[in-house]
Amino acid sequence: MGRGYDTCGSLSSYAGYADAQTGNVTALFVSDDGGRTFAQLDLPTNYGTYQAAMLSSIAGVITGGNSYQGVWFTPNGGKNWEPASIPGFAPSPYNTVGTPVAFGTQIYVPIALGVGANAKTTLYESTDGGASFKALTTQNHVGSLIVAANGPDIWLFNAPHEIVESSNDGLSWTTVSSPTLAKEVASVELVSPSKAVVTTINYGCTGFKTGCYYNTYQQATTNSGKTWTENALSPTPNG
Repeated sequence: MGRGYDTCGSLSSYAGYADAQTGNVTALFVSDDGGRTFAQLDLPTNYGTYQAAMLSSIAGVITGGNSYQGVWFTPNGGKNWEPASIPGFAPSPYNTVGTPVAFGTQIYVPIALGVGANAKTTLYESTDGGASFKALTTQNHVGSLIVAANGPDIWLFNAPHEIVESSNDGLSWTTVSSPTLAKEVASVELVSPSKAVVTTINYGCTGFKTGCYYNTYQQATTNSGKTWTENALSPTPNG
């Protein structure tokens, strides 16, 4: 039985094998007995929210923190966290670290350097368990720091209705326009070079603090993100 990771925060997940990934969390727990019991792990700091991606039961990274967001790696299952070596990056209130993704022996982390229209997102890759990263590509201002990987295929959701895709582990990139893709992409699973499933969010109010709603949708593509079909998962009107 592999080691399982669970979270306390806005999202949670459990994984007994490699490629464990979480959403924003404020605490991280680990189980060595198939989920019957969990022990809480120390985080790099005592405040802020984090996202984790594990390659194995002992190796992985955690990103986030407070206003000075960073990237840390662990070689021993979360007993210790050390700052990752990332060229051109240092924790700053003007930088935003996205959700890490683990696949195979690689870990990917998108980081927006700067704020607003001047922000540029660099996608970093690690092949040594998160200890060090290299830059794969730099894009202009992004709408969401979401990345997906499946072998040499990598998709970076660069802006509303736009995906930057690579089929050769980041050596070259193609921009795909996705007019039917929702603006708010929360998570994505890249099933094959042409197929993916995303969870998207649609929220707002029809009046001033009235008719408010928060809907979660699932969208799928079979043509490399050019078009998407949609299914509602959890419409939740709030009055």
